[in-house]
Amino acid sequence: MQRRKFGFILSSFLVLALALSFGIVGGVQQAKATARGWSVVSSPNVGTGFNTLNGVYEIGISNIWAVGYYNDGSINHSVLYEWNTTTKNWDNHSVDLPIPPGSDPTKLVGVSMLSGTDVWMVGTDYGSFTVPWTAYRNSTGWHQHSFTPYDGTMYTVDTLAASSVWVGGIGPHGCCTNQHSLYWDGNSWTVQNGADGDGFTSISGLSVSESWGVGDDGSHTLIERFIYY
Repeated sequence: MQRRKFGFILSSFLVLALALSFGIVGGVQQAKATARGWSVVSSPNVGTGFNTLNGVYEIGISNIWAVGYYNDGSINHSVLYEWNTTTKNWDNHSVDLPIPPGSDPTKLVGVSMLSGTDVWMVGTDYGSFTVPWTAYRNSTGWHQHSFTPYDGTMYTVDTLAASSVWVGGIGPHGCCTNQHSLYWDGNSWTVQNGADGDGFTSISGLSVSESWGVGDDGSHTLIERFIYY
């Protein structure tokens, strides 16, 4: 009798352990199922016109940046937001952008970073339509980077190190359509011509010697791989 009672207790314990491991006791399974998935987070808007965000990058809950632009009814203006972990809201840093006189309207479309003081952004000065615009943030603040003599539209950026940054986009209109990307080595930019197609809409580096770019050739998908020997 004692052995049968012990066997019943052991069996009950095993059943309970299995139930807990699969999350089917006390509504745990339902909680697990509903804990996954996307949920809307309140986002900022400027004015009553069109607002959009084109890029976001996170390297930790205290380092999240989002970029985009808004239209004031006639022209576009870049926007830059940083997630505030204290207020659980977005702080507007647009006024900190080093936009030179006469270069607005601009559109920011890509952001990448290594830390909160090592952030890169790319966009385009649509006042001239094809003038790429890039900014870099370090411990002293934001600084503009020039692609002279490069001309085109930038869509994507990937930061591998402080002295290793890729940006990608579409080359100048009417010429040089294979100028898909530029590489920053810590001192200067170098144009890296693509193999084919109209340009890159996204670029990602695995290392200093290997990167991937995707886009289109005007009507078909395009994938290219960069290898440095």
